[in-house]
Amino acid sequence: MQKNIDRAKKDTLFLRYQFSQTNLIRVLIDDLVPTADRNVRLSTLAANLTRDTRDNVLDEHKGVLQSIELDFNNTKLGSSVNFAKLTGQAAYFKQALHNIVWANSIRIGLAQPYANSRVPLSEAFFTGGGNSLRGFPLDGAGPQRKCRYVQTASPNCGTTIDVPAGETNYSS
Repeated sequence: MQKNIDRAKKDTLFLRYQFSQTNLIRVLIDDLVPTADRNVRLSTLAANLTRDTRDNVLDEHKGVLQSIELDFNNTKLGSSVNFAKLTGQAAYFKQALHNIVWANSIRIGLAQPYANSRVPLSEAFFTGGGNSLRGFPLDGAGPQRKCRYVQTASPNCGTTIDVPAGETNYSS
């Protein structure tokens, strides 16, 4: 559900419900996805408040885009985990000399479990790569964990690789 909450139609409130179920039955690298995260149900209630003063949403030259969202997952709603997730972002656009547009943005997030639960890996924050934090491989800027990888041609020969672990606190 979406509703403009001001006359200028710059401030919008979004309310959303989403249900998703993940069932991973064939995982090639066993350590890559924790066992607890192979079968996850998410029943999410979300509220988002967005302020958009950009001059053109597809070709911005000036203005600001700000949003904050709170997602709430609870076993009483059908979710298999209890956690809340808060994300916020802001982007600023200003036209400079010779039609060059200065654009910058910041994002921040927090995912917090409650009632002795956890945040599933699919809902953790990852960063790194050309569009978020240059100089790092895709999703490679956060904490890493060791993952044993066994080659199918030589099941007795394995190696350990580093894979992104995800983070429940995020900013970029």
